[in-house]
Amino acid sequence: ARVVGAYRMSLSYDGSLLAEPGILSSAGVFAIGFGDIAQLEYRHTSAISIEGSSAPLPSAGVQFKAPWTSHGWPELALAFRIGVPRDQTIETATISETASDGYLLALYDIPGLDILTIHAGLRVTQARVEIAGPAEHDEKELLFLPAAGLELQMNQQTRLVAEWSLTPQFDFDVSTPEVAPTIDYANQGRVGVRWAVIDSLTLDASLGYRFLGVETADERGLFRWDIRLGGEIHIPWDAIACKSLAILCGRQQ
Repeated sequence: ARVVGAYRMSLSYDGSLLAEPGILSSAGVFAIGFGDIAQLEYRHTSAISIEGSSAPLPSAGVQFKAPWTSHGWPELALAFRIGVPRDQTIETATISETASDGYLLALYDIPGLDILTIHAGLRVTQARVEIAGPAEHDEKELLFLPAAGLELQMNQQTRLVAEWSLTPQFDFDVSTPEVAPTIDYANQGRVGVRWAVIDSLTLDASLGYRFLGVETADERGLFRWDIRLGGEIHIPWDAIACKSLAILCGRQQ
């Protein structure tokens, strides 16, 4: 529910440590803040692709936060993300998957428990899959996908994080192309450690598991565990502009 902040950019990425074909997954976010109340972003949103892997779907969007951050109120934010098609070819079928989202987010620091923060959200997704090949299909589904998590501050630099969410799941059997693809949802859970190496650099290590909502075509060969390693870096672009272009230098004083 928090935005990057004015004069800041954020770049995060994490990738799976599993190199088995069809299983490798990754996620990333690039965000730039405006006025401490909004951020523009490009991200890979979570989804289960037709071939059964955790294939991130690209999207571009904007997030706004409510103009309060204290006095016992939860922090709230509203995000809108326009999906960018993810195209792939399986045998003779060309498949395009897309997910566009509206997202309501809340974050709350428990009064009297400074070490515990909880967050929750509702993702309203317009998921779409288009298939061109022996048979033509264009399927859409509106999904309501909740998510929740918590952070436990272990020390000044380290937090334990646990998250659960529902994510879109696509399914299509290329051996029966006349049967329309289905769009459902899957449960995903993740636990991990977030370590602030320095103020502007954070490293993440996590273990995830997914519970599929429908049987995929590659169900028997699907490895559901996912171990990820990644990080996030915050870049003060006002300082870069000052040093390279000699503008915004008054901001640095």
